[in-house]
Amino acid sequence: MDTSSYHYRSRRPDQAGLEARIKAICETRVRYGYRRVHVLLQREGWRIETWAMDFVHDQLATGRKIRVLTVVDTFSRFSPVIDPRFTYRSENVVEALDRACGRLGYPKAIRVDQGTEFVSRNLDLWAYAHGVTLDFSRPGKPTDNAFIEAFNGRFRAECLNAHWFLTLADATDPKGGAANSGGLAQILQRGSAPWGHWQQDADHVDESG
Repeated sequence: MDTSSYHYRSRRPDQAGLEARIKAICETRVRYGYRRVHVLLQREGWRIETWAMDFVHDQLATGRKIRVLTVVDTFSRFSPVIDPRFTYRSENVVEALDRACGRLGYPKAIRVDQGTEFVSRNLDLWAYAHGVTLDFSRPGKPTDNAFIEAFNGRFRAECLNAHWFLTLADATDPKGGAANSGGLAQILQRGSAPWGHWQQDADHVDESG
């Protein structure tokens, strides 16, 4: 059989029902933005469908490298997690997700790549305990997780490349950053992209190596 006849078939669940409901809300409430639509869906009992998650690498003004965990809702473009640290372990990923899910509820699925933190036993147990499916990208296929790739590209262009921070605390402090520009959350909120909305957990800053 010709190998060209083989095609990748997505394992992601059908979300036609949610898509239809979002379109119906937008047709009757034409002035509603994505945030109000999201609130209505939650009131109606719709469960958040899918998040996408990955890391962005950057460095402070001192040259010290940092990693930023980013998460985005693939429908609303809402970003529940922007969490910078010097080092990241799987338990740190679980902590960040627990804080976000405590506010917003648990998604049905999270799209991730094959990174060490994401294929870990800690994240697997967390996902199993909360009924969350980890939807892994195929190795070498970043387009399988295009939402987070697009988000991280915009995040780097509008935030990381345009601002600098002396310390890790500056990146999370609302009054931090150069010339009091604010932390990552405040910079994103001032941006034009709808995914600029993010709620910060400022007390969870790890300045340790």
